[in-house]
Amino acid sequence: MFDQLDKILGRLATVPVDRRLDGLESSVWARVHARASPQAAPWSWAAAGTTAALLVGVAVGSGAAARSSSDRPAFSGGVALAPSTLLDGRR
Repeated sequence: MFDQLDKILGRLATVPVDRRLDGLESSVWARVHARASPQAAPWSWAAAGTTAALLVGVAVGSGAAARSSSDRPAFSGGVALAPSTLLDGRR
C-alpha cells in the first residue's frame, strides 16, 4: 500500500504547477473585506433584533413561571399530569 502511495506521490511531483500561489492570502483577505463591509449593517440589526426578542421572551417567561409556580406546588399529590398519576391506570 505504501509502495502505491509512493508511486502516486512521485507522479504528482513531476506534474507542473497549474497556478502560482504568490499573493493568494492577500487576494483572499481583499475579497473578505470587500464582502464584509456592505453587509455588516444588516447583520448587526438582525443581531440586535434577536437579542431584543430573547430578552422579551425571558422577561415574559420568568413572570409567567413565577405566577404558575405559586398556584400549585410542584410535588403536590393533586397534579393531574404527573407520571405517577398517568401510569396508575385509575381514573
